[in-house]
Amino acid sequence: MVSMIRKKLGKRKGERMNNRHVLICTLTAVAVLASGCAALVVTGAVAGAGAYYYARGELTRTYASSFDDTWQATVDSVKALDLKLAGHTKDKLGAELKAIRGDGEEVVLRLTSLKVKLTEVGVRVGDLGDRTASERIHHTILDTLRKRGQIEPVEVRHDS
Repeated sequence: MVSMIRKKLGKRKGERMNNRHVLICTLTAVAVLASGCAALVVTGAVAGAGAYYYARGELTRTYASSFDDTWQATVDSVKALDLKLAGHTKDKLGAELKAIRGDGEEVVLRLTSLKVKLTEVGVRVGDLGDRTASERIHHTILDTLRKRGQIEPVEVRHDS
């Protein structure tokens, strides 16, 4: 009878230990993934252009520039790249600009005012996204802001 009780107690202890191990492993994995995500997604310091990330076909970058300056640089960049303006909406919190490439593919640019001198710009080219074309558009926006002296050096962190 004593051996039977020991077996049962031992089994219960083992189950508890296994449950603890599962809980500890799960919590550790969550912590690693959470911190890894922030580290992978971004820490960036480029003169004026903060971090960027590519998700679901949209390349998003943060600029150390006012919303109005970034908006004008975006419009001018679209024109400089010979994209046809197809329409836009804009208010003090954000804007969306639609353009058409020469091959008929749609380009959507979304601007969000984060702070007085901090604006986030998302670029999506086509239905599935084209990272290379999106990077070129961002590069043109950054160059336009730099040439006008409308961007400041900054380090921006995005935590996911």
